[in-house]
Amino acid sequence: MQFGKTAAALASLLAAGTCAAAGVKVYGAIDTGLTYKHVAESGGNSLEMTSGNFAGSRLGLKCSEDLGNGLSVGFILENGSSSDSGALGKDGSIFNRESQIYLKTRFGTSRLA
Repeated sequence: MQFGKTAAALASLLAAGTCAAAGVKVYGAIDTGLTYKHVAESGGNSLEMTSGNFAGSRLGLKCSEDLGNGLSVGFILENGSSSDSGALGKDGSIFNRESQIYLKTRFGTSRLA
């Protein structure tokens, strides 16, 4: 168990240090649409801005750095939000869609999420 904590700490330090030098990719999508409603009984109509019609709005940071000898480290941080109100995702926490650091070797990938 102690080895796992040490490996996790080492991977996070390597990911942060190497990605600071390599550059971070910023990505995202805004998922917003219009919803038209017609209520026959009252004769009323409404046009509303709606968020999350397809895959949800998101903003993310991603970085990966090759360390050589088949080793690489990186991280992914992705936040979901409502484009019509600006509110964070369902639980109100930041990076609620995905947050992980990883160490990739020729034998496989270890992830902390």
